[in-house]
Amino acid sequence: MSSHPQPVDATVAHVVLSLDVGGAEMLVASMVAALRSTEFRPHVVCLDHGGSLATTVLGKGIPVTCVGRRAGVLDVTAVARLRRVLLGTRATLVHTHDFDAFAYGGLAAWLGGRLPVIHTQHGLPAPFGWKQRCKAIALRHVVHRFVGVSDEVTAIGLESGWFVRDRTLTITNGVDVEAFRPDPLARRQTRQALGIPDQDLVVIAVARLAEIKDHVTLVRGFAASPVANTGHLLLVGDGPQRRQIEEEIARLGQAGRIRMLGGRSDVRDLLAAADVFALTSKSEGISISLLEAMATGLVPVVTAVGGNTQVVHAEGQALNGMVIAPGAVDELAVALHRISEDDVLRARLSAAARETVGERFSHQEMMARYLAAYRS
Repeated sequence: MSSHPQPVDATVAHVVLSLDVGGAEMLVASMVAALRSTEFRPHVVCLDHGGSLATTVLGKGIPVTCVGRRAGVLDVTAVARLRRVLLGTRATLVHTHDFDAFAYGGLAAWLGGRLPVIHTQHGLPAPFGWKQRCKAIALRHVVHRFVGVSDEVTAIGLESGWFVRDRTLTITNGVDVEAFRPDPLARRQTRQALGIPDQDLVVIAVARLAEIKDHVTLVRGFAASPVANTGHLLLVGDGPQRRQIEEEIARLGQAGRIRMLGGRSDVRDLLAAADVFALTSKSEGISISLLEAMATGLVPVVTAVGGNTQVVHAEGQALNGMVIAPGAVDELAVALHRISEDDVLRARLSAAARETVGERFSHQEMMARYLAAYRS
């Protein structure tokens, strides 16, 4: 990826809460893998614990260190351990991801010799309380570059007084477009394994089962649509809202049409088997799962929040999906029915969705922009 000369000890320490499966964590895993072909050596530092993605990262020869942060107030011993890790790896640059990593990583980098810090905010931060605001203002001077993954994330970072304008840029998330291209063989085999006929419409959602993702609206919208008579809804992921979602599926009598598949390692094949990707979040940055689905050719139906509308356009010549209001069960039902009934529209939106990711949200372009920030 780079023809630059190899500088001595060019190690980038990526600081994250954990490597549990999630959009930001998956992005970090893909970023550190890409860094192996550049002049930068990656090292991942988890504040809390490794998580399931740690095995994948370690399997690629990338070191992962956990510092075992205690929950609650600022754990100064975890800061000290993180500082020792940065010094021990002779880190050249610290890249923090989301707010807690910013606080711990920024402080440890400053105490470790004022190492340069790049901070990426992957989602919209919760409204700051006075403690969070004090941390943000106190530590923002240690950050050399603030990065928002969407225009809205960047704007909120600036408006809150956290991001510093002349040190802020937006780098949208990206995915490997070719790795997620449509795969007819995987589609056929996965549908056979799930017992889904070739002609049935399949809607899929890949997201943590958390309140902010609002799966209840998705379940209700699917059940209210005629699609529920012949189609299928696949929910991929796990989380604290699982029981509530299961109860809603049972209440609506949709257990035969809506399947909760839990966390899966074959997401690529499941996407290939689907036709529509639904994301009914109440808040969103730039969803990696959404980009992967669009790269696979799925028609996106998303809520008009955060970075969703930066990716999916439901009006004008850039039409590449459908956008609904958050919590709008009826709008979702209509959108799903329209997509299922109009084969020409579905094919057009599918092609446009894949084209959008290839042109504007590729992993290669994202990494080129991060590398430019590192080298600066």
